[in-house]
Amino acid sequence: MGDSTKERKYIDIGINLGDPVFRGKYHGKNVHEDDLQDIIDRAVEVGCRKFMITGSDLHESRHAVDLAREHSGLCYATVGVHPCSAKLFDSYAGGPEKYLAEIKALAMSAKESGHAVAFGEIGLDYDRLFLSPKDQQLKYFEAQLEVAVEVQLPLFLHSRAASEDFERLLSARLPQLPKGGLVHSFTGTIEEMQRLVALGLDLGVNGCSLKTDENLEVVKAMPLDRIQIETDGPWVSHRSFLSAFREFCYLLNHLCFV
Repeated sequence: MGDSTKERKYIDIGINLGDPVFRGKYHGKNVHEDDLQDIIDRAVEVGCRKFMITGSDLHESRHAVDLAREHSGLCYATVGVHPCSAKLFDSYAGGPEKYLAEIKALAMSAKESGHAVAFGEIGLDYDRLFLSPKDQQLKYFEAQLEVAVEVQLPLFLHSRAASEDFERLLSARLPQLPKGGLVHSFTGTIEEMQRLVALGLDLGVNGCSLKTDENLEVVKAMPLDRIQIETDGPWVSHRSFLSAFREFCYLLNHLCFV
């Protein structure tokens, strides 16, 4: 990509490095050798200096923190429960209050050690209500926002087809969250983008954000100082059009043309 690109410094603000795919496992089967370090090395080669590993539930958040410890100074974690995993609160053996307390304790301890830098991934996803119903998502998004006020980390947010409820619940808490946050993997409309920017939030751009002509127009309209780039790897590799964006080096190459 040229020497000039190598001189620049970037942060991948959303990558699921704890996913078994990065260890060569697909659907429980070993398909290739563990290539996690190779993927990290390729990203570093093109200027990526830090990675933010996404926590999507209690187990994955713990894993993200462990990886951040293993790659201290390079990798950092988020801690939280994805809206599609909201059902885990009610199915937890110790009950939802215990689950929430453990999320809070993990976030606080990882913040103190410097291994967690954001609270999330939290939010609402009405595109996938079959994974967690709307009432569960609303209940535990609000509950996690209350925890976020105590933890005082920047928010790592998720919003899909839920802008009205998402903005309503978030707006009520943002005055108590001076560190703000970002809405990752943004695919909303220009109007939604403008409202989120007005709330003081940043926007995560990845392969999903670049999929259609409409998406591209939204990205072009974003204030440059509110854009943060991410791969969300390896999830975007499940879409054939976006297969290249599971790695930072390929996403960066595509963004140059936007």
